[in-house]
Amino acid sequence: MEVSVRVEGTTLVVTVRGRLVAGESVQLGGALEQAVADAPSGVNGLLINVRDVPYIDSQGLGSVIRGQQAIAGRGGRIAIAEPQPNIARVFTVTKLSNVVPLYDDEQSALLELAAPTQ
Repeated sequence: MEVSVRVEGTTLVVTVRGRLVAGESVQLGGALEQAVADAPSGVNGLLINVRDVPYIDSQGLGSVIRGQQAIAGRGGRIAIAEPQPNIARVFTVTKLSNVVPLYDDEQSALLELAAPTQ
């Protein structure tokens, strides 16, 4: 698994490549928490781009929740961008998509995370 992090406006963009299973998932959860902790002041969005993630297990879902909790601690929101159909299905079946919205493309997710909350 590979993880890269960048800041786009007020959103932290984490791009993940590889399978999110077992040890890799634990590693991702820690990486998300650290990225949020290290993010500049004013960053209140966390976008996880999973375009290159072919598989996610329950521990992978747990790592996403860790990221959600970390950004929520800053008063922010999380989103997933570019999930493959099987990844989107896992989020939908587990109802995690009710907490972590899914977007077909990164730009749409960035616009939504930058928008004021209602």
